[in-house]
Amino acid sequence: MKQAEEEFKLSEVIKLTGLSDQTIRRYQEDFNIQGIRTQGGHRRFKREEIDMLLEAKRLKEENGYSIKQIRSHFNGETTSEMLEKNEPMRTVFEKKNSRFRGTISRSN
Repeated sequence: MKQAEEEFKLSEVIKLTGLSDQTIRRYQEDFNIQGIRTQGGHRRFKREEIDMLLEAKRLKEENGYSIKQIRSHFNGETTSEMLEKNEPMRTVFEKKNSRFRGTISRSN
């Protein structure tokens, strides 16, 4: 028998994430974080959705990402602006790019 996934009330999500109600609403809209509505119209969130909220908060606070850049991150995209703001990511990207160029030049 499958165990039901735990759902968190909005007040719990606010405490867990440190985000305001307005920011959570905005992030839900901007990053397509669905949440669940009860029959009474109250919002509930699963752990995965809370993790997305926390990741968005981290990217904004630690890396200075814009909403557009956070959306790109969630879509698996990397932009030049993201690389400029994130030194470790840029270093990894440049190393992979260098290896790739070396592989291509050796095969020619």
